Amino acid sequence: MARLRLSTVVPAQVEAVYRYVATFGEDGPTDPSEFQEKYGEDIHQEGDVFVFTEDVTPYEDSPSEFVTWRCTFDFPRSRYMEAVDSTWSHRRDTFEPDKSGTRWTVSYTTQDSFAKGILQFIAFKLFTNKPLRRNVVEPVMQHFQVEME
Repeated sequence: MARLRLSTVVPAQVEAVYRYVATFGEDGPTDPSEFQEKYGEDIHQEGDVFVFTEDVTPYEDSPSEFVTWRCTFDFPRSRYMEAVDSTWSHRRDTFEPDKSGTRWTVSYTTQDSFAKGILQFIAFKLFTNKPLRRNVVEPVMQHFQVEME
């Protein structure tokens, strides 16, 4: 298994970054409609865990592909998304205080063999890292930069 990471410092307090990224606060979902939009309409709760299915079909002409996620929230420290019955990577977001705001780290843990994990690590560094930063990290940074002004 390989661990793939993205990390950045967001210019805001830990609780605010967590609420924005996870749409979750100390009492549960911060806004039920936003939470449902982010995680899907079929989301249901099993104790402290939220389970939902996501359509991850890469292209319109590809066959449909769905992943079921078990999502655990530990406000304001972490969110863990476990891919159930899938080869998709598990995801953990961690939020830690930093002198400039919040250090937000996104870690993906692959579920493949060691050799395939090494290939995924290389592909991540060469091809996937920049698009993930653009699609995952930059919108959060832009949100908090606008709020700071």
